[in-house]
Amino acid sequence: MVVKIFVKIICCFMFVIGLSLPAFVNTQGVFEPNSNRITSVIVPLEWDGTMKGMPIVKVKIGEKVLRLALDTGANKVFFAISPNALNEINVKYSTDIKKELDVKGNLYKSRTFEIPEVKIGELQLNNVIATEELRDSPDDSDGIIGNRLFDYFNVLIDYSQSHMILYPNSSLPSALELSQWTKISFKHEDIGIVMQGRLGNQERILRFCLDSGAVAANEEGKPLPLGLLRSNSLAARNKGKDTKTYTDYLTVDGKNIGKMDFYFFDFTQPPVDGFLGYNFFSKYKVFIDFSKQVMYIKETLQS
Repeated sequence: MVVKIFVKIICCFMFVIGLSLPAFVNTQGVFEPNSNRITSVIVPLEWDGTMKGMPIVKVKIGEKVLRLALDTGANKVFFAISPNALNEINVKYSTDIKKELDVKGNLYKSRTFEIPEVKIGELQLNNVIATEELRDSPDDSDGIIGNRLFDYFNVLIDYSQSHMILYPNSSLPSALELSQWTKISFKHEDIGIVMQGRLGNQERILRFCLDSGAVAANEEGKPLPLGLLRSNSLAARNKGKDTKTYTDYLTVDGKNIGKMDFYFFDFTQPPVDGFLGYNFFSKYKVFIDFSKQVMYIKETLQS
């Protein structure tokens, strides 16, 4: 079978100049009785028609509905929207310029702008600072939602239920019983969410970027449970000959999370050994506590 690799590693490595945080003047969501505190907001995930396996979130800006790819590998990005999608939206550009590198090391300079109001499901965000998305993408989205969302919410990403749930980051939701999930520490670095682990009996510690934008698909566009691995990350004797894939169990933060399949792919940026993308999110429900730099994972029951 011929494997086509579609990689959307957005903003995995960037330099930010004068980019301010989004200001939330008002939020609306699901509230506790007699309080103004959000308890949870369920956000549906749809699946891209071109690049299957890429999760899509519908957001509303004014009267315009945009389809944005949920991209956990887009570091220091809240919303990045393509110029074509911005044509029908009245935005105010600032003088701030964001510089960023893509996976091939290409440099892009994007303008920033303010969006007066954004609605994600039942949640309303006001006065949000966003950027242009200038890179070509194989999917049919209008841009991306990056991991700056995690600065404001704890987030559950559940591919099996085709949704993510936003929770207040002040406490952990008791209903999920996270004490029964596998707890994994990570580091939020300039390049994104990074986990350390080992493959099989390899002695070398590898660094993986958690990136829902890393998707592999076959000729029919069906997503394959393959992560991406830099070809020089493993000892030659354990890679096999004339193969583009590698399978072994993965140990992350001292926990064995089972078999993982990878496709060898040489990339320039960021400085990690590989990416955990569709292969990871299709196997596990993932709860991310960004402030404490820890995630909880629970294996999805396979039908």
